[in-house]
Amino acid sequence: MDGSYGYTQLEWHPEVDPRAHPLWLAALSFVPKPWRPLSITQFLSCMQMGTQMGAEKIPLPKSKGWDVRIRDGYYYLAHIECKPEEVPEREKAYRKFMDPLIEDFKGVWDKWMAEEWLPVADYFRERCHIDQLKKLSDVELLELLEEYEIRCHRKVWVDYYVFLYASMDIYNQFADLCGDLIGIDSEHPLFKRLLGGFDTIEFRINKELWRLGDRAKELGLSQLFLTTKDNEELMAKLRDSDKGRKWLEEYSKFLYSNGWRCIGCFDCDTPTWLEKPSVVLRDMAPPPTPSPVPPPVTPPSQGQSGCSWVNGVYYPDMSGACG
Repeated sequence: MDGSYGYTQLEWHPEVDPRAHPLWLAALSFVPKPWRPLSITQFLSCMQMGTQMGAEKIPLPKSKGWDVRIRDGYYYLAHIECKPEEVPEREKAYRKFMDPLIEDFKGVWDKWMAEEWLPVADYFRERCHIDQLKKLSDVELLELLEEYEIRCHRKVWVDYYVFLYASMDIYNQFADLCGDLIGIDSEHPLFKRLLGGFDTIEFRINKELWRLGDRAKELGLSQLFLTTKDNEELMAKLRDSDKGRKWLEEYSKFLYSNGWRCIGCFDCDTPTWLEKPSVVLRDMAPPPTPSPVPPPVTPPSQGQSGCSWVNGVYYPDMSGACG
């Protein structure tokens, strides 16, 4: 694979890269199968820049982020360590950056979002709406992609890593404090209960999927969902009825806010939910009506004809002798 993705050459160099870092990690959780050039361009080069610029903006005392290489379509990471003589000054700057976040993380986050990101998100949400994209020529699409790349995509990875590094370090500091004060670590059930259960966008999306499944059941669409195995066929059938169209209207509103994710993790060569709305239908299928619970069987007295007890467990005679 030839070419430069973003600001640096990412292709694996068999003579240089093995000597550049002592350890390279295959990031199979992000890239479980080889990616195509578009996904490499849109994700991996920006992520490399994000890990390094995020580490410098804080700055992290002992790390300068991660180096990235592509080999046979897979994604490899190597940690970039700071020189020992750099650590003291970086440590001072790091503590100055972290103090406001430790004091009021939500306040810093909300201010950052309001000033840096909500205007950008609103702008591109409108510009990138599927109906607007269909009106653009190839040249206009390329111009929009380049604008998005600079104003949003590269910037989002830098800010993502700034807050990721900071929040994870606060988490680890709290874990150390719990160990010092009450003798529990981050794997202790009490620690997990303390830090678990907070609302996230992932939880909200899952709740909306469940709500849409319940809504399909309210509209009498359960059997249609449960008996139509092909997703595209199900979409077509939903369009054929008033209740189906009503449900699809509500589903479209959900997709406008939450349908920008790709089918593959970070893999923009795969369709988004907006581009292929049928792909999510299986996650919203309403549950079948449960069968009535049979009444409990009252065991007869031990030794009754036709029944048996083995090691204290009652086994009825299935021929009906116990009935």
